[in-house]
Amino acid sequence: MKSIFWAILLGAALIIPSFGQLELNTSAITSSTATLRWNKSTDRDVKGYRLHCGLISGGRYSRFVDVGNVTTYTLSNLIPGKTYYCVVTTYNASGKEGPPSNEISFTISQSITPAITSSIVALAWDRSPGLGVKGYRLHYGTASRRYSSIIDVGNVTTYKISNLPTGKTYYFVVTSYDKAGRESPASNEISFTVSPSPLNKRK
Repeated sequence: MKSIFWAILLGAALIIPSFGQLELNTSAITSSTATLRWNKSTDRDVKGYRLHCGLISGGRYSRFVDVGNVTTYTLSNLIPGKTYYCVVTTYNASGKEGPPSNEISFTISQSITPAITSSIVALAWDRSPGLGVKGYRLHYGTASRRYSSIIDVGNVTTYKISNLPTGKTYYFVVTSYDKAGRESPASNEISFTVSPSPLNKRK
């Protein structure tokens, strides 16, 4: 994870003057994908939509996707730690595009990666480039987005948690904190299920 300070995907309203108002939202994000959604244009001349995205703000979009006449699309093969800028346009039967919408931005964060045994999980993440980072905290529990345990692991980028009950699914996020103890936003969430040991399965 290049920077766990940037684990939140941001969205904004998109306005296309010639084809009416569209609102772009994000419904899912992983360490390499982002799903974008928008409302359907009410203009009958609209035949489809095009997404223009890149790493530079202000119209220099290196990635162009004709998504067809749909209102959701998942961008894949995105680079963790990079901020992307996107606009959406509509087009008519002759291929003529409407003016670009206002621009939105989002940052892809790299998920923490678990290595699982029967009762131990080993987690690893990339060090945050923030100069003020003094350490990391792991938040986890058996319900998504509801973490019952917190571990201050200090200024390290790997940690093992042992004695986990088998047969349960765990959900994890990681945060960083500064000298004053202020925490960053949480990373994207990962989940895993602890399987019983092969010895315990034998009858």
